[in-house]
Amino acid sequence: LLVDDGKVKLEVTGKGPGYIDCVVVIPGKIKDRKGVNTPDSVLNISPLTPKDRVDLEYMLSIGVDWVALSFVQRPEDIVEIQHLIDQYYYTSPPGSENIR
Repeated sequence: LLVDDGKVKLEVTGKGPGYIDCVVVIPGKIKDRKGVNTPDSVLNISPLTPKDRVDLEYMLSIGVDWVALSFVQRPEDIVEIQHLIDQYYYTSPPGSENIR
């Protein structure tokens, strides 16, 4: 696991329901609101947070030309955001809250 853009590195040595055991490979202080990356692992979760969905709806309502998606890990991630964009443009009037 990489914490804070790789400033701290942990190696997973065990896991169980609701927990993982790790050994510190590169030590450091972990501050609030730092990200955790899982290199070489594909997570079966949406790359879109609830805030991302609200932001996407706003961006579409003001007519942005393109949308970028961070942390894409699988083709389904692109399909998900494309579905939300299509849903906005093709099934609801502009400005309606339809992608949450």
